[in-house]
Amino acid sequence: LECVKADLAIMCARAEGGKIKSSARRALASSDFLYLSTLGVTAVPAKRQFEHFCAALTTELDFGGLPIVTREDFPLLLSRIFRREKFAEPVAPFTGPVIVTSD
Repeated sequence: LECVKADLAIMCARAEGGKIKSSARRALASSDFLYLSTLGVTAVPAKRQFEHFCAALTTELDFGGLPIVTREDFPLLLSRIFRREKFAEPVAPFTGPVIVTSD
């Protein structure tokens, strides 16, 4: 996110937490969503695990109102990614393949 301007940025974190690199802290400020990755728990326990992890941190993280989502929120994420107005228009109309035959 330092070198490109993203239309949508999703930061991924383990629900149970882990080491947070300084580059991840910087990227968090440019993120649109924080996705909590879990192996088996549902949204409520995953968010609770993440809250416990954040409460135990010695350095405070500023989420700035960042939506925190889980796999149960995929419809929300997909609606943001696949907005109709985001699709690029073709540069030139596609005419289809040209078929050449010889006798």
